[in-house]
Amino acid sequence: MGSSSSTTEPAREADSRVRQRKARSMRKTELSPDTDNERSANGADGDSALPRAVTVVFRVLEAVAAAPGAGVSALARDLDIAKSTVQRALRTLEALGYVYSSGEITRWYLTLRTYTLGSRAPVVDLAPLALTEMRELSAVTNESVQLLALEGDSVLVIEKIDSTQAVRSYVGRGERLPAHVSASGKALLASSPYVLEEMLRRPLHGYTEGTITDPERFRAQIAEIREQGYALNDGEYRSDVSAIGAVVFGGAGDAIAAIGISAPRHRASPERLREMAPALLAATGRLSRSAQLDMRDSGNGS
Repeated sequence: MGSSSSTTEPAREADSRVRQRKARSMRKTELSPDTDNERSANGADGDSALPRAVTVVFRVLEAVAAAPGAGVSALARDLDIAKSTVQRALRTLEALGYVYSSGEITRWYLTLRTYTLGSRAPVVDLAPLALTEMRELSAVTNESVQLLALEGDSVLVIEKIDSTQAVRSYVGRGERLPAHVSASGKALLASSPYVLEEMLRRPLHGYTEGTITDPERFRAQIAEIREQGYALNDGEYRSDVSAIGAVVFGGAGDAIAAIGISAPRHRASPERLREMAPALLAATGRLSRSAQLDMRDSGNGS
């Protein structure tokens, strides 16, 4: 038995090592089956500092939000990620309650849980307070008014009041606009120096002939915005739309949102937009004071 044991033990150990290697290989495959798409799944920058699985799940969630009712194939194509990876991400999101599927041909949709999560952001609490000021501004100017928040190098439309005029500017709730070509975006960037400098490390994309793409010219414009307290957009994103925007400040003096007034360019010259500035600044000033009081009350538990 001694000799039998001495000859079979090494074999068992070798077999065990083989099985362990196979198990590690299988786990690696399960976690990262699409190594060719690694850069794509992590985004344009291929940020290896982010766990790939987490990045994929959030990209899939955003893709479902952008294309409600899309199937796995369409999502995989839009994201340039393998269908099997997208499918796993969807099943994970479904198990967590953020998406659901419907139909004989499976289509994917967001659940209200995503709304519940987003509604806890501080700027969403500001929306009910802002609506009164926004309605008054829209009535005074007869133009469209928006409440926007800065997210990275974009601004997100939180709330809006549309003009009653037949020809008017229009954006949808939840729509994103590049910050450097939005009046409200530029106003927020002027109060967010770190975000501004991060954005200027990358090229500024031009959308119209009016877009400022030179970093030094853009910095000069930001300095002017800081001095006057509001920003203008003269056909810089859409050549037929102009706007004015000013910041709403929170309790710590930080920029938490902006209110913008936008209009078709043919009736919103820079001169007319500047005529709107006193009413806009008065509205954002009142809203800033209301937001600061609301934050203090919340902090006191009252």
